Amino acid sequence: MMENAIKLIKEAKEIAVFGGKNSLGDIFGAVSVLTNFLKNIQKKSYGVILQNDFQKPDFLTLKEGVFYSLDNVIPYVILIDKNQIEISEIAFNTSENEYLLELYLQKGSLTLDSIKIFQKKFAPDLIITVGVSDRSELIEFKPQFSQVFFDTPIINIDNKIENTRYGQVNLVYLTKSTKCEIVFELLRLIDELSMSPAHSTNLLGGIMMETKNFTSPKTNPSTFETAARLIERGADYKLIIEKLYQTKSFSVLKLTGFLLSKLTILKDLPISYATISFSELNLNDYSLKDLPSAIEEIENNFLPGFIIAVFYEGENKIIKVLIYWTDNTRIMKISKIFQNSLLKKNFLVFNTKENLKESAEKVIALLKKEL
Repeated sequence: MMENAIKLIKEAKEIAVFGGKNSLGDIFGAVSVLTNFLKNIQKKSYGVILQNDFQKPDFLTLKEGVFYSLDNVIPYVILIDKNQIEISEIAFNTSENEYLLELYLQKGSLTLDSIKIFQKKFAPDLIITVGVSDRSELIEFKPQFSQVFFDTPIINIDNKIENTRYGQVNLVYLTKSTKCEIVFELLRLIDELSMSPAHSTNLLGGIMMETKNFTSPKTNPSTFETAARLIERGADYKLIIEKLYQTKSFSVLKLTGFLLSKLTILKDLPISYATISFSELNLNDYSLKDLPSAIEEIENNFLPGFIIAVFYEGENKIIKVLIYWTDNTRIMKISKIFQNSLLKKNFLVFNTKENLKESAEKVIALLKKEL
């Protein structure tokens, strides 16, 4: 399989790399390195990740060429009919609120009929997907280019059982802990000497984020072997540790302690939950932006592998629900039972119209049925 992937890469001139929604540290590490490496071997390449709110850690240095929309990659064109218009000079200026394009005409008069605006053709020779379970997910990137996603050869990189093996080449290895490990094997076989310390750092960072610094149950001996090789090739392990596991802020620790005091843990199932009123949040001056970090802190240090559900009351009395579960496959499954829910990394987010108590009872009952 690797040989077939290498052949497709060597033959292609323009390669689009697409990253899926979940395991974002792992996916960003893999996509950023693939995109940069391909440029280094003289390919036109760009990466697009289907998640626009992922905050990249400082140590993931290879950021250029990775975007969150195809509109950042494929330019729009303003076409003016030369049979009607002759332009002597073009000036372009910007202000705080506007882009200003000035056209000085030698002949003719500018009308809407003489101008066309369109997006250039999207026509890569090859598509590489990272963590995209099914070809239909690609259509989310740009529905009007759906035919391209069906006509263009695809190298499909993943380590999840739900992957449908839709590529011409499927590098889907369920025994691998991370996608970054698969990317490392691929690039090593193409030209290991072309890999820079920055490539190694991004890949190792992705591995460490996905495996929680090698403490996740899915970490296996090959993960450590890959990490060792990346460190040999210049990965800055010390920088990753300093940036990724730096001391938590006081506000996060404060909210973590508060959540622990509010948690109810079910006796016979790995489910815990907390209900928080608007007044409790307001009186204690807790910052909601710290809520995901506090929940992750609890799962990492107190309740590994548990579902952690938090129900809190917003200003308008609408109850907001956060469900955190590190089991990607199963949280994707339960996301389908909650209407209008949004899955971000391992967090499922949605609103309910019931009060705090009713919301918690209803959601926990549904979670029990799924376990």
